[in-house]
Amino acid sequence: MATSNKVGKILTVFQSEQFLPINVTDYSAIADILLDRRYDSDFLTVQHLIQLKAFGTIHECSFHHDLGNPPWLKNMSDPTYQPGDGLTFGAGSHSIDQALELFGRPASVTGFLRNLRGVDSEVEDSFTIILQYMGELKNLFVEVKTNAVTKLSDQIKCVIRGYDGTFIKLGEDPQVEQAASGGKATDERFGLETRETYGTLTSKEKVHDDQVRVGDSWVGPFPTVRGCYMDYYRDVVRAVRGERELVIQPEQSRDGIRIIELARESAAKGCTLPFS
Repeated sequence: MATSNKVGKILTVFQSEQFLPINVTDYSAIADILLDRRYDSDFLTVQHLIQLKAFGTIHECSFHHDLGNPPWLKNMSDPTYQPGDGLTFGAGSHSIDQALELFGRPASVTGFLRNLRGVDSEVEDSFTIILQYMGELKNLFVEVKTNAVTKLSDQIKCVIRGYDGTFIKLGEDPQVEQAASGGKATDERFGLETRETYGTLTSKEKVHDDQVRVGDSWVGPFPTVRGCYMDYYRDVVRAVRGERELVIQPEQSRDGIRIIELARESAAKGCTLPFS
């Protein structure tokens, strides 16, 4: 557990959402619920599928936080970059955190930054970051991506490929829209996803009853694990009480910031940089 020996306090990190992929006018309505993307339903589903060994050894993973050219992009009008600007720090911090939680520190970082919103600015709204690994994970390729101008009714969230299975998930966590519409985390159906937006699992072995045989694979929708952003606070309470380890370790957030810094340097130099 990450604590200070001198003061006996627990240190964790609150990763708030800087920008939202929806047209929201009253941010106060969601300030108490839209929090850490470690508690997104799609990410929790991926973790569950890994526990079920649905993928076998994972060799490729893509985490997306794409946008459909939302109205607030026009507010990113500053011509020059200042530390902390851009969607790499905004949306990217969450996707990078998910990658770190699943696979740990990478061996190298490669970054590509773009501006698609039609203004003359050094501040990026779109990016692709490639994380590569060594040792047992030497064949693993992890992509962290945001494209700010994507015409899709349901945006890509993640693609996981392994030797035994592949999972493709589209659509935003329902907590976002429900919270923006005034829903409460205590509502009976808050965070529940409909079957229409379940991800598609293709696997060597049958993992869920809804999968059907297609060739030498089992294919079908896999129910989305219910997300709950309020669990961030519940987990902090459990850590304070000594009932469990912290879920959000500060060292991981530190490493996430370092990856962003290296991605920016990589994009500027046009090269791959070692993680350090």
